[in-house]
Amino acid sequence: MPNTKEQLCDLIEYCDYFIRLFDNFPQVDDTPEGRMKAQVIWLKERAENNDLTLPVDKEMFSTIRYIYTDGTLSFHATSPENAYKEIEVPMQRIISIAKNAKLLFKREYVKYACRYIDKLISLLKNAERKLTTDEDNLIHELEEIKDGLEEGSIIPPLGNPKNIYPSYLAVDRYNPTISDLPDGKFLIKTISAIVFNGVRPDSWIDIRSADEETKELIQSRNI
Repeated sequence: MPNTKEQLCDLIEYCDYFIRLFDNFPQVDDTPEGRMKAQVIWLKERAENNDLTLPVDKEMFSTIRYIYTDGTLSFHATSPENAYKEIEVPMQRIISIAKNAKLLFKREYVKYACRYIDKLISLLKNAERKLTTDEDNLIHELEEIKDGLEEGSIIPPLGNPKNIYPSYLAVDRYNPTISDLPDGKFLIKTISAIVFNGVRPDSWIDIRSADEETKELIQSRNI
């Protein structure tokens, strides 16, 4: 897994977000705000000192993992509707980097994500077997996702696709229903990680590597 300057900078950015959010709360153990503040300060200091190897031992940031799962601090969002974007996503970003050593998906990688989407759309449209209803609907959902990414109206991570892309969820199981199609599982799992989890492939260390890998995908897999 990669350990890059970008990851540490991103980690610092999201730690700073919570440090500012809980600026008026003391760094104590008897409140979730205090525990969260202590946790992100610890992570930030080590990231700034280049004394943080990814992934971090899960016991070293158990507070964030617990609070994220429990939803304890969601009420600090400006409204209940904004809790996911303002509280859950920043926590998810920290966990993605610290726990899983992932690279975050960013706007400048949209072009390369869309190459995967185009490939999957092509694969579905040219499938040698009859598609199920959900697989057929997936084509339209993928086209919508691609348009949204390119226009900037979709900003990963979107979270669970249940209420927004039901056919996507129906197809993308532990073992996707399109696993029998060439590269079907590989493509949908890569797209899912980008769109719904907001992380990019480990090999996309930078723009150049993302471009080279997806160009190779185009050439070798006939997008």
